Amino acid sequence: MSANKLFTLLAVMTLTLTTTAQERTIEISNSLKDRADILPVKMGVISMGVYKFKFGNYSVSESKMGWNVATQKGKMFNRKTESSSKQKFFFELNGPTDDVAHVNVVNTIETEALREWVLFSYTTDNFQFRIDEEAELLLEANSFSAVMTINSDTTDIWSLIMTTFKGSKVDEQYKSIALLTNGLRKIQLVPITSNEDGNDKRKIPGYGYELREDGQGLAALQFYGGGAWGANKNIIWLSRDVEPKMKLLLAATLTAVLQNKVGQMTF
Repeated sequence: MSANKLFTLLAVMTLTLTTTAQERTIEISNSLKDRADILPVKMGVISMGVYKFKFGNYSVSESKMGWNVATQKGKMFNRKTESSSKQKFFFELNGPTDDVAHVNVVNTIETEALREWVLFSYTTDNFQFRIDEEAELLLEANSFSAVMTINSDTTDIWSLIMTTFKGSKVDEQYKSIALLTNGLRKIQLVPITSNEDGNDKRKIPGYGYELREDGQGLAALQFYGGGAWGANKNIIWLSRDVEPKMKLLLAATLTAVLQNKVGQMTF
């Protein structure tokens, strides 16, 4: 094969792979797709337990991770057990202006379970006795919340609430609540995949979220790119129509979500 033919073949393969990768990002709404800047996310280093993400003119600056606090209730032979785990962290996000977003995050997991004790005994040279344990998950509530301000302005405080429920106490196998609000405005955080239209045939599609207000897309995040190598395909979309401070808030919201979901392969 001549050098020219080899170069042409490589160029076609590169273009095909690039086009395929673009087609397999999460399916954001048309209302956002036509107005958004596409910003690939660079992971950066981990400082104080928080990723130093950077995308476009936005970057994580100061950060701090709090202690992970875990508790458990339930004596050895009690059937019902309760446990909880709480993790806190803080970060600042800088944008293209002098404004700074301050973000305080709490991630809490609470579970209730019923234990069944299964007794086994057998005899060899000496009598042996063993207890095994089986458990039924009654309820798991995974709550992720972030409180955000721009320039520490306490007259305009925004809260992101993401809670998922599962277990036998839940009417459906999987329920979730996701909302960004300042008490007056309500912006939905909608889960979306790269297979919304059925065209992504990969076993593991891309996963992400879109922020929508009154049905209009404002911003979006892909936290997993799909397939075997999707962990490093994080992308953020930001609408060009949003004023700078609000755009910084949306960017901080999605950065908080990414801090929580990075590396995960599902919602």
